[in-house]
Amino acid sequence: MASVVNQDNLDLFWRFIYERHNVWHKRFVLEQPKPWTNDPVIANYRFTNVYRELDKGTIFLLDEVVPVDGTEPRYSVADMIFRIMVYRTFNHIPTWELLDEQGTRVTYSGWHLSWALSVVSAMAAEKERIFTNAHIVSPYSSMLGETKAEKVCHFLDILHGHLPGIVEQIQSKESLEKVFNYVKSLYGFGPFLAYELVVDFMYRNLIPFTEDDWANAGPGAMRGANLIYPYRRDYLNIMRELRDSQWQEFSRLFLPFIEIAYEGRTPDGHLTLRNIEHCLCEFQKYHRGHTGTGRPRNEFRSTSQGDAFWTRRLRG
Repeated sequence: MASVVNQDNLDLFWRFIYERHNVWHKRFVLEQPKPWTNDPVIANYRFTNVYRELDKGTIFLLDEVVPVDGTEPRYSVADMIFRIMVYRTFNHIPTWELLDEQGTRVTYSGWHLSWALSVVSAMAAEKERIFTNAHIVSPYSSMLGETKAEKVCHFLDILHGHLPGIVEQIQSKESLEKVFNYVKSLYGFGPFLAYELVVDFMYRNLIPFTEDDWANAGPGAMRGANLIYPYRRDYLNIMRELRDSQWQEFSRLFLPFIEIAYEGRTPDGHLTLRNIEHCLCEFQKYHRGHTGTGRPRNEFRSTSQGDAFWTRRLRG
């Protein structure tokens, strides 16, 4: 009983991955006009990319938050870890650009609480958006400050004050899971945000692990896995099995998946364990729309100007 698979949902999972990534390929590589798909759910609702590093927020992180000059990082290890934490906590590019004035403010030596508070207060006064809804951020209820943004600034200031010790702890852990558990133990970082952070750390080799070493199955990924294996709850094993069978599955379903190898991290462009976790989360949203049992939360919107901008960023 435990190994029973819902074959229809397994097939749908791989078809969803193929079609979602095919939309990206048509849109940004081939630069074709809409429509990019005949699937009404994918056409009308927003789903994150199959490869996380193709998402706008991650492209910006690599280009602007932790950039490299040639092969050398522009910032120190401590600065990069702190910059990633600040960026992902707000997770909103306009907020970051104001906080990190000319790339000097969000560093160990450049950070000042008064500056951060002045930025978010000015944004609030202009009724500008400070956070996105992509990440679930703690309300930081015990922090000083009247608004959520002010409380977040105080929380980040505490992190800044303990940054040398935090960096030492992060870099001393023997496994990716242990890094995740440590980051999750810091006040203000729940499981979702902690996992986002450790993945970002790996992009710049701040920790010596890969996306295939381990993955944290979030609630959405668990729901997606349950659609495929209704009687199993060994989520890490499920994700590993899906990762290991991907080429066989694409071949079985006659899906010419167009892989992408990003900065040599996956030489054959395979979907990593982290990609599989993310795809399971998106799949359960897609499944609701596909079966008519619900619908994804965000509708898809694009502009030709925005498409052109991100196409240039993707191509460097």
